[in-house]
Order: sequence, then C-alpha cells, then structure tokens
Amino acid sequence: MLVAVGVIDLSTVIEEAPEKLGQGTYLFAGAMGLLELGSILGVPAPFEVGVVLSGAVAGEGEILLLPLVILTWACAVVGASINFATGRRLGRPFLIERGARFNVTPERLAKVEHHFERRGGATVTFANVIPFARSLTPFVAGSCLMPYRRFLAFSISGTLLWAALFCGLGYAFYRSAGEVADRASQIGLVLAGLLTVAAVVVYLRRRKTRAAADEASPLAR
Repeated sequence: MLVAVGVIDLSTVIEEAPEKLGQGTYLFAGAMGLLELGSILGVPAPFEVGVVLSGAVAGEGEILLLPLVILTWACAVVGASINFATGRRLGRPFLIERGARFNVTPERLAKVEHHFERRGGATVTFANVIPFARSLTPFVAGSCLMPYRRFLAFSISGTLLWAALFCGLGYAFYRSAGEVADRASQIGLVLAGLLTVAAVVVYLRRRKTRAAADEASPLAR
C-alpha cells in the first residue's frame, strides 16, 4: 500500500530514510516529538508519521530503538510544557476577555476547569493517543490553571506511552511502516470520534435529567 502525504510517496521516503537520515534520525525524531506536543491548539500536521518513520529506521538496524524512544519522549515532554505555558500566559487571558465571541462563557470555562480538577490526570495521560487532542490538551490544561507539577507528572507518563507506541510501530513493521502510520492515524481519529459521540450522549442525558428534575421541583409548579 502506498501512502502519500501531499505529493510525497511515504513508502519511498521510508525506503530511503535509513540511508539519508542515519544517525541524524535521533535529532529528527526529537524534533517531531517537540513539534507534535508543542503545536498550539492542535495544528493539523502529521508529526507522528515522522516518529513512525524514525522507528522504521531503527527497525532497519541503523540506530537503536531505546535511545530513540527516550529522546523522542524527552522532547515531547518539553514540547508539552511549552504548550502548557503558552496556555497559561496567553490562552486564559484571551478566553476571559474575548471568549464570549466564541461562545466560551465563564460558566463553560468553569466546567472545563472543574473537569481538569477531577479528571485532569487521566485526560493529560490518555489524550496522547488521540490525534489533535494530544497537542490541544496541554494548552487547555494551562488555560485552566492546572498545577504545573501535576500536569508534568501525567504528561511524562502520557508522552512515554505515545513515544513508545509510535516508535514501536515503525520498528515492528518497518517494511510496511507507511501503512502502519496510516492505520495509526485512522485508529486515532476513530477513537476521537467515539469519544465525541460519548460526550454528546452524556451531555444529552444530563440535560434530560436536569429537565426532569426541574419539572418535578415544587418551584416549577
């Protein structure tokens, strides 16, 4: 299967990568990790494909897998921290001053903050396996004033999961890494879709419950 990004044949890139990248793959993978987690507001760029490509180079025996994962992981943590700081410094003031233009009311912002207080750890950890969410979540966490130490603890585990998963995919299936990268992105989008549907269902059920409670309330009579 040939996977193309724009006019680039990804399979051809993968075949030529070991010779062209060589030891430079470590730096390349680190840059991909930094950009993937540091991209503000989920910039739609397939940096994870570069991580899979790096894993494929390790699968060819040009570099070692463990140092590759560690470097990708470390750079991803740095990227997520930069993204978090951007949300803290720029995102929150923007939402407070101009959020109403985007239908982000103080009440909705308070609900998001409450979510991060209760489930912020799980959100930061597992958002790393969902496209766009992994780069959006650090920004939102910073905007919602999640304590940085708490964010960092869960970001370390989440980015390790991401780096090991995508490097491992390329390493294990390096002869068809282009197809693996394509499938990994598709799976991530399916997960994102399922989570969105689940969130809508939960929201509608809560709204129905609230309406029923309002009707049953003596004040409503």
